Amino acid sequence: MTLTPKVKPKSDIEEYCEKYEKHKEVINANIKYSIDRFDILIISLSSGGLVFSLSFVKELLPLKIFDFSLIKLSWVFLIAAIVSNLFSQVSSYYANDFEIKRCNNLIRIKKGKTERGKLKNQVRFVSIFNKTTLILNGGSIVFLVTAIILLVIFMNITI
Repeated sequence: MTLTPKVKPKSDIEEYCEKYEKHKEVINANIKYSIDRFDILIISLSSGGLVFSLSFVKELLPLKIFDFSLIKLSWVFLIAAIVSNLFSQVSSYYANDFEIKRCNNLIRIKKGKTERGKLKNQVRFVSIFNKTTLILNGGSIVFLVTAIILLVIFMNITI
């Protein structure tokens, strides 16, 4: 006769902790996806725009008959898009780092342990860094689109 071991049902605490462990895994996957896709797009388009416009101006520069203020302004916006995107990655990192700390604290509290750091502060920092990331990402998109528009206008004028 074979005895099958009884499976002990999970307690509310165990289920709660597992839920937040899975939540942390999702957050880490979101970090990776965000870094892999959005950054590549903004950085490559902005860098490509800079290289393209610089080589175009190099050909036109000897002619000295064009006003280059539009393309220079475009370069400022392309560089701003790159810088804004880089700073958004830093703020995104911190938002996710504080979210993981918040989850760990919720798990600790549920298990009856003392929290590490102030949970209220962690929630506030997550919110601040998430908003900062959104603003910086939005800024990088606006900067890139503005730069492209300025480049197109310059090309229309010069060609």
